[in-house]
Amino acid sequence: MAKKEENWVIPDFDKYEINKLDDKFLIKEKPKSKNYVVACTLINIALLALNVCVFFSTKILVTTLIQVVK
Repeated sequence: MAKKEENWVIPDFDKYEINKLDDKFLIKEKPKSKNYVVACTLINIALLALNVCVFFSTKILVTTLIQVVK
């Protein structure tokens, strides 16, 4: 009879949370981390556009005031 080979796979423990509850171990898969890169990029672009608008409106206001003062 041929001997059956056993393949043992060592789990990646970074993916699991291990907690002790009474005398038992509770093993849960960790929740995946959220990726906020896209949202933050869109917010930064919107803030940059707002900053440009404020810059131009301030420039127009200053030039208007200078013309009024003259």
